[in-house]
Amino acid sequence: MRCMTVILICLFAFATLTKAQGTQNKPNKKPTILVVPDITWAKKKGYIMYQEVNGVKKSQIDYWKAIEDEQFKPLAALMNDMLGEAGYPVENIRTLESVLNKIDKEKILATVYKTGTSLETEIAKVTSIEVFLRLQVSIIEMGPKFQLNVVISPEDATLGSLFCRPVTALSEKLVRTTPFEKLARSAIGTRMEGLIDRLGEEFAKYFEYGRPALLTIRMSQEYIDNYGEDLDDIECGDEDLYEFVEYWLEDNANTFESAIDEDLEKSFRMRIPMTEADGNPISAKQFVRKLEKNIEKYGYKIRSKNRGVAHVLMIIKEKEE
Repeated sequence: MRCMTVILICLFAFATLTKAQGTQNKPNKKPTILVVPDITWAKKKGYIMYQEVNGVKKSQIDYWKAIEDEQFKPLAALMNDMLGEAGYPVENIRTLESVLNKIDKEKILATVYKTGTSLETEIAKVTSIEVFLRLQVSIIEMGPKFQLNVVISPEDATLGSLFCRPVTALSEKLVRTTPFEKLARSAIGTRMEGLIDRLGEEFAKYFEYGRPALLTIRMSQEYIDNYGEDLDDIECGDEDLYEFVEYWLEDNANTFESAIDEDLEKSFRMRIPMTEADGNPISAKQFVRKLEKNIEKYGYKIRSKNRGVAHVLMIIKEKEE
């Protein structure tokens, strides 16, 4: 009986230790975030820039105007403060003002209009932002009182898709003379912990299932002039480039699928590991660099560019004869 009791105690202790270790090993990291206005709200306010690209009129949010808005500016500052107060890592919170101070407006807009990419993609590339927290603000009038309605939509900064479910925050019914900060705090104050939980839970999935990433492959103009415009003519041993990349991703990516398969461009959506086998973090560019080394064995010279935290543009420059 005593022996059985000792065995049960040991089993219980082992189970408790295993559970504790599992909890310790579970990632508890948060993405790098930036609070920005939603495009619907920006259009209502007139904070939009228009530019014609290849005959198509494109619109971009004018963040340089939005940052000075009497509603957005205090609301964004309050959100950043309250996220920190609720336990979000301060080092993972970026402010729009600091981000805009880091970039050259004319240069980044020239890149956007030349390449056709979004301003958000370029901002993410320069500043390593992983998630945009898009704010949409509206006021609901209710006789002598009114409510502030704030919708917070977390967006993957690289892919432009929803990162996790939006959070809707509604203030108390307050009189019109209520200071805006009090109104905003009433709206978002109770939702910060829930927002942090959602961001953390979704980011944890990146560690479990892999980070969503995008690989785009193109040829340089020099390569096209010398060898033609068809990527399928590029051979890597017994396979063409498309097959070679597919086989490599099959062995190294968590999951992948073809997004674009054309003569001039090939693109793959994939989920890639967040860390190396030794636990060190790995970026999308570092991951793709391993693929590049395998392609370079067949005499090709390659140059890569980051198009965001998790979007890599691989350019086939030339081939050694």
